[in-house]
Amino acid sequence: MSDVVLQWIQSFLTNRMQRVTFSGQLSSKQLLLVGVPQGSVLGPLLYLLYTAELEQLHIHQYADDSQVYMSVSVSEARIAVHSFAVFVHNVNE
Repeated sequence: MSDVVLQWIQSFLTNRMQRVTFSGQLSSKQLLLVGVPQGSVLGPLLYLLYTAELEQLHIHQYADDSQVYMSVSVSEARIAVHSFAVFVHNVNE
């Protein structure tokens, strides 16, 4: 991929702000650290790329929601939680 395309995608995904309205009150702007803009033409493709590595886990996905689940014995719970934390850390690097 050319540097221009990479810079364009990077600019599309970084320095994005969000605020919400709840009960008639508008929140202050917050910087978004992760995610893909909804309603964009590239959104669905970028979301698939963003979540592709999750397929290594047991996962249910619907629209823009993901649920990860594990089934382990009580004696293996600590190891499973550690393995999951390492996986999430590595995906986010």
